[in-house]
Amino acid sequence: MERIGGGVGAEGRDLVTVGLVVFGLYLVGVALFAALAPGTFFDETGRFGPRNNHYIHDVAAFQGADGLLLLLAARRPMWRVPALFVASSSPPRASARRKSWARE
Repeated sequence: MERIGGGVGAEGRDLVTVGLVVFGLYLVGVALFAALAPGTFFDETGRFGPRNNHYIHDVAAFQGADGLLLLLAARRPMWRVPALFVASSSPPRASARRKSWARE
């Protein structure tokens, strides 16, 4: 039985699922690294101004949330477009926040 409106073949879904899982695990890994070892995270990812543990924990929260959302989207196809939108809009949010802190 063919789905109405066509759709992506099984190979395309599998590739998208693998991409979501890989990128989701990467983001969760970054979040855990930032949350569990903020000093090492700061030293290894780049020294951008003075160390700010609050900001590092913010990074962990955003990256972890985006990673979990992508992992959930791998299991729920209807969540894929919104999850990819949210995950792709995270860097501008972080950049805008960094710029506002630089002015203070």
